[in-house]
Amino acid sequence: MSVSPRWPDAAAAAIVVGAALLFAPSLGADFVWDDRPLILDDTRLRTLRGVVDAISGDFFDWASDAQAYGYWRPLVTLTYAAQRAVHGPLAWAYHLFNIALHCIVMVLGYAWGKQRGLNPWGLCLGLALFAVMPSHVEAVTWVAGRTDLLAAAAVLATLLVDGSAQPRRHLFVAPLLLAAVMSKELAVVTPVLALLLNGGRLTAGRAAAFALPLLLWAVVRSTIVAVRPSVGPPDSVGEWLLTVPAAVELYLRGLTGLSAPLAYRSLPPVDGLSRPALWSGLTLLLGGLAAGLRWPSFGKWALAGLLCLAPALNVIRVAAPLDMGFPVSDRFAYLPSLLWALGLGALLVDLFGEGRRRLALGLLAPAGLAMAAVLVSAQAAWVDDATFFSATNARNPGRPLVEIQMVEALRRAGRLEDAQAAGEIIARRHVDAGEDMPGALRLTLLAVASVGQPPTTVQRMWREHVKAIPEPNALDWLNLGMAEDRAGDWAAAELAFLEAVRDRPEFLAAWVGLGLVRVKRDNLLGARAALDQGRVIDPAHPGLQQLEDLINAAEKR
Repeated sequence: MSVSPRWPDAAAAAIVVGAALLFAPSLGADFVWDDRPLILDDTRLRTLRGVVDAISGDFFDWASDAQAYGYWRPLVTLTYAAQRAVHGPLAWAYHLFNIALHCIVMVLGYAWGKQRGLNPWGLCLGLALFAVMPSHVEAVTWVAGRTDLLAAAAVLATLLVDGSAQPRRHLFVAPLLLAAVMSKELAVVTPVLALLLNGGRLTAGRAAAFALPLLLWAVVRSTIVAVRPSVGPPDSVGEWLLTVPAAVELYLRGLTGLSAPLAYRSLPPVDGLSRPALWSGLTLLLGGLAAGLRWPSFGKWALAGLLCLAPALNVIRVAAPLDMGFPVSDRFAYLPSLLWALGLGALLVDLFGEGRRRLALGLLAPAGLAMAAVLVSAQAAWVDDATFFSATNARNPGRPLVEIQMVEALRRAGRLEDAQAAGEIIARRHVDAGEDMPGALRLTLLAVASVGQPPTTVQRMWREHVKAIPEPNALDWLNLGMAEDRAGDWAAAELAFLEAVRDRPEFLAAWVGLGLVRVKRDNLLGARAALDQGRVIDPAHPGLQQLEDLINAAEKR
């Protein structure tokens, strides 16, 4: 029976469809963690002028919680804005977009491997390995993981076009490379990857196609984004070098699902030669080098994989800070894992040869099924904020950022008893350790403790909180103002809201609160002034419409 020459394409298509089905559970997930400020809370995405402001500034500098991390990712922001305009805040649609991007990455990876003449068996095997890697859950199931998906798609498209025989291919390489670095900073490795994997001469046109987009991106990014230096461990070059083997070990464990596929995890500096991770990491590196010496083609893949892994090892950080102080994340393995999977597929085909493919498939099938099961089950941790932060905190407790988010998520989900119980445990842990709780954590626990209390008790609690901290911020003043308002002390509430907008002029919630208490104090001119200030920030905000209705009703009395 003859085999159709198109069987590799059909097999690849089936693998891509299977990969999409593996991530089908994510369609029922909500927005988690950064999804809220980046998509739900960023009021700039609701107007064309706001979108222009969003793509011309820091990626994380959203209106409701202004921060700057030194990232500029306008292409990702544009996808958020486009989806917001088409279907609004429907979480399943954003998840569906991520799954589609994941499939596109697989199609581009297959097309590029086919272009390079990889063995069809090895190519399909590598694609199947990539499809079942649990380390991709964070990139695909989490909407904010889209940065890695877009960057990977643009990098693969760049490699595909660069390796083609089209005479004017360099004209397409430049915009694709620009799209890659405008999605995520790790794409700066693309030119070296192209030279390593595609080979060929470095002509003037090819050099310009690689250099000009990176130069343009670097100039624009440094002009409009306040790039900060890296912060956090490690502190010295020697300390940093000792983290590399441990990071390689953690990375490879993440690819196979041997480490927990949940969120971020710490990678403290290796402080001694007795640490097992150091030796196991070195063993992996030496083993890869030995394989490269025996199989030159695999050596090239290993070098490409290590190069693409460099951003996760802090080798190439592009002056960006460490994410939340945690240097390594499963998400960083997304693009490198495709290169590793294709290279591994090619290596296994070389090892087993023509007559042993059934044996190879028989050995790998159980492992692939186990990895697929882990991939599906891992998505349960990303259902909603409360589930995600509870699971993350249970696995690695003691991080104030995660503790804050967990208690807030439980409170937002209406699980007040769970929030109060968790808050008491967290507070007791800090007290027993002799630590002073971070201000944001204290604020969160105070908000939870105030649930169900009489208005005068809540008013007293917030007054004591504001007096106890050296420099109250806008959120402190906002909460105090709402507490004063509920207690009926409108004059004190107005003063608190004024402090909030003085600290953060773009704080829309404080302007709405200020307008409402001025209506209660019969200061309608002042209420309209607050309304006008709020409309400058976001004219479509529903709170402003409610404020205007109250002002109009008061004027008719």
